[in-house]
Amino acid sequence: MAQLPEFVKFLADNYSEPLDYKVQRSEMDSGLGKQRPGRSKPVRTRKGTLTIGSPQNKELFEEWLKDNGGGTRYFDFHDPLTGVTKKCRFVNKIWDFQWRYNTWWEVACELESIG
Repeated sequence: MAQLPEFVKFLADNYSEPLDYKVQRSEMDSGLGKQRPGRSKPVRTRKGTLTIGSPQNKELFEEWLKDNGGGTRYFDFHDPLTGVTKKCRFVNKIWDFQWRYNTWWEVACELESIG
């Protein structure tokens, strides 16, 4: 399994972590609607920012993305909040890299995992 390159850091600033159980709801003719989860384990989406560093690191990260199907394949991600390694993939359709303070590259991202 591929791993996110070590020079890439996931920032927790503006971090969010929605859960999606794909709840299915059926409205009734009278009374409360019925609900049930559509899956037993939720899809967890982590939204944050990756800091990549130098222009050379950006080139290496772009090559890593290319080798991993544009980020669509699963890879090992060390969650900085829990300290646990998870299998994740990127949800990004477009990668909008930003050059910050004439010092480093960063990019907003969404990671998706099961559970």
